Amino acid sequence: MKIAEPHGNYLPGLNGLRALAAGTVVVRHINDVLAQLSLPHYGPTQGHKFAVTVFFALSGFLITYLLLREKEKTGKVSIKKFYMRRLLRIWPLYFIALGGASLFNWLGDLPFDSSLIVFYVLFAGNFLASIDTVIPNAAHLWSLGVEEQFYIIWPWMIRLSRRPIYTLLGFLMLFLTAKAILLFWLGPRSASYMFFHLTRFDCMAIGGIGAWLFWKGIPKSLTKVLFSIPVQVICWLALIVTLFLPGHPYDVLDHTAIGVVTLVIILNLVANPQPLLRLEHRFWNYLGSISFGLYIWHPLVQAANKVILPSLPFSDMGKIIFIYVSVIVETILVAHLSMKYLESPFLRLKDRLGAIGK
Repeated sequence: MKIAEPHGNYLPGLNGLRALAAGTVVVRHINDVLAQLSLPHYGPTQGHKFAVTVFFALSGFLITYLLLREKEKTGKVSIKKFYMRRLLRIWPLYFIALGGASLFNWLGDLPFDSSLIVFYVLFAGNFLASIDTVIPNAAHLWSLGVEEQFYIIWPWMIRLSRRPIYTLLGFLMLFLTAKAILLFWLGPRSASYMFFHLTRFDCMAIGGIGAWLFWKGIPKSLTKVLFSIPVQVICWLALIVTLFLPGHPYDVLDHTAIGVVTLVIILNLVANPQPLLRLEHRFWNYLGSISFGLYIWHPLVQAANKVILPSLPFSDMGKIIFIYVSVIVETILVAHLSMKYLESPFLRLKDRLGAIGK
């Protein structure tokens, strides 16, 4: 089978995968609102946790791929430009959302310890999440803290490594070993293990290994397995099934396994000329392009709807339909406006700092 070669920074199908992951998180958190109001809820039960894993594996893939291309083309990795690009992509919307959540909590007189904001300001929300402590309407920002922590070490690893694949594999093994030791030594509910469980550098490293394979050229013997219909069906089914798990076992390899599944799907989307599912479509591309806004803004949209929902003169089913429709539509609208008026100016500046061409 002929393998699709990488052409520039844009990779087909990945916006669609982003859209699916963001949509799962939004729907899952709508169910939380319904549960808090003692209303029946449907759809994913644990899917948001694995959807974030999809984001992490995808992030590891894209960041590593771009770093490898930069090093190949320029002979080095510009650490300064890397951090500036990441800052311009994440910080403006992150801090606006954090400020919005804090204001909403204050106006709504929601109980929260305002001193905890410092953890989010320092991108350390995963420290709080590991001990089940969060700020209302800002809890989801822990994942952005993980991303920022990942960025501290990753460009240096690619820049200094002569053989990136060995560095990536070694990092993955060290992380999983540390995680396993904490699991069996301290237990699955210990703060130390939960911190490692949330800080899914293993999933990012798996994405990075896939990026190296794609950049280097996937061996044809491997494509026969990865691109086969049975393997693609198994991976898509595994991803879908995780959305409906009744509970979440804190197993040492659960998210790691979903990271591998996600990587197989990514490689099929970007390198397989005939993937089982094509996500390269105008609709998916649009939702994927605003997926960061969908993820950032949906808790505030849901919180606003939660305030007005009890007073509406609807039956329980009417309220359920209202909350699903209103939150989804409003979140897309807010994310669209966010991209147009908040994110785009910073993204244009970020693009000027791009170290590699298309």
